[in-house]
Amino acid sequence: RSSMRGVEWGDLYNVHKGKGLNAKTLEDEIAKLVLNSEVGNKKGIYAYVLTGDERTLNLRAFDESTKAQKYEEQQGICPMCRKHFDLEDMEADHITPWSSGGRTIIENCQMLCKDDNRRKSNR
Repeated sequence: RSSMRGVEWGDLYNVHKGKGLNAKTLEDEIAKLVLNSEVGNKKGIYAYVLTGDERTLNLRAFDESTKAQKYEEQQGICPMCRKHFDLEDMEADHITPWSSGGRTIIENCQMLCKDDNRRKSNR
């Protein structure tokens, strides 16, 4: 796959050789992830299927339009602390974390103040 150019194949091989991985199972998962529009870093797919580290996929980015729409719907109010903030002082958050099956879609987005978003983390 051309999107996989630049992957550090040697490093992946050295770390994961001899683990008895199933090539068909890996390829099925890779094919699904390649087609998933939420995957922002296609080069990270191989590392993800081998390690489970979702940070390699760059999944957590809501687009600016979604952020602005949610901000307006919430009228600038953080649902955790109930205080009003300017858009620049808020961050888009997955209501159901991606790691728990939550998708990067508008229905799963909320705008939190920066302090509350950092406190919430992956809960």
